[in-house]
Amino acid sequence: MKIRWCRAGETAVAIGLLTVLAGCSAIGSTTGTHPGGDPGGQVLRSLESVTQALPSGIQEVRATTLAAMWSNACPDNPSGRSGWGPVLSGSWFNTQEDQAVLISQFGVILRAKGWRTVKPMDDNAWQFIPVAEWTKYVKGANSAVIGLESEPESGAPGTWLFQGVAKVPGYALPGC
Repeated sequence: MKIRWCRAGETAVAIGLLTVLAGCSAIGSTTGTHPGGDPGGQVLRSLESVTQALPSGIQEVRATTLAAMWSNACPDNPSGRSGWGPVLSGSWFNTQEDQAVLISQFGVILRAKGWRTVKPMDDNAWQFIPVAEWTKYVKGANSAVIGLESEPESGAPGTWLFQGVAKVPGYALPGC
């Protein structure tokens, strides 16, 4: 056996990668023997196609997606349950556009894609209550909503989040 010595940076990267891999296997994954979830990523693709359709003149600052991941119930919380987490797709953007104009612009895009306007609610799907919310049946999901939120904690005035959230079959919060 040949031993190869690594520099400190290479060792740190290797340890970091192993830690992430170990954490992912402990948390769960989108594949495996648990029924439900988003096999094939169909729900995620549906949300991505909408949340990436920003009105003209708006520049995306950052995009994020999260596939459904299995999580075991937290052992110290009797009300927590094992299950699939939500599917998420979102875009952060900056604009000085008026809120009413933004809601109108996004509404036009979403209605053309079959989404309908609903009253924004604090339903624990969002960090902040959206200024506007839309819903639609998305094949493979129990429910799907898209929200437009002002992001006051970003530190930059005029920062917004346009995000879709879908609960898939087997959805549950671990309660941690």
